[in-house]
Amino acid sequence: MRILVETNVVLDLLLAREPFVRGATAIFAMVERAEVEAYLCATTVTTVDYLLCRALPEKDARTALRDLLRLFQIAPVNHRCWRPPSTAGCGTSKMPFWSKPP
Repeated sequence: MRILVETNVVLDLLLAREPFVRGATAIFAMVERAEVEAYLCATTVTTVDYLLCRALPEKDARTALRDLLRLFQIAPVNHRCWRPPSTAGCGTSKMPFWSKPP
């Protein structure tokens, strides 16, 4: 199964935000056990990088980001995977979240 992990789920785990940290921990455990193929948005990476650099010493922030990138792939964001709502079936269960990566 392929999943996209949203920015706040990553922050819930890294910042141990209650009550969400338990759910985030379960998701990360599934990723670590390779039970799911997990992706992050590129904007999640830049947001987490920025926040880690503000909250941690640079070396620790870089290590945390490197560890995150070892677990997750980056979801492609390009014309091939983006479909305007008028052609994608916006609001229906038939709308693909993103196309298969190349």
